[in-house]
Amino acid sequence: MKTEILYDYIVKIQEIESSDSNDSSNLSLAAAIASASRSSINCSDENKPLLDSEIENSLSLFERKSSLFGSLAYNAYHNMCLGWKAKRDPLPYISKVNNRVPILIIGGKLDSVTPYEEAIKVDKMYLGNKKLITVNNIVSHGF
Repeated sequence: MKTEILYDYIVKIQEIESSDSNDSSNLSLAAAIASASRSSINCSDENKPLLDSEIENSLSLFERKSSLFGSLAYNAYHNMCLGWKAKRDPLPYISKVNNRVPILIIGGKLDSVTPYEEAIKVDKMYLGNKKLITVNNIVSHGF
């Protein structure tokens, strides 16, 4: 993914959402762009490609991560990456990250998508210049 292209999409979405127009074609375009960018981020960020059968059979994994939101997240997102053919661009393995590079980890105790335990796990894996910030009072995934 080219950062500049994704930025252009984000700007376009913000322009459409902030306009006074109730044009349904503009709102549909914004939703399509948001969906495409969400898929490209989630589906290209895998270190190891997942088989379609692994994705389809992942309900128990979602439920283990969150008993409250697991099945809801599974039903909303599990098929997002089915048949994904585009190049993957994963984050580097932690062992390959230079410890002098500053790392900011943000974990939300009330994050409806990513369990807070994941932030703790990532914080423990990185050594060196890092900072874990805990968000306690916002029920959201994107802070």
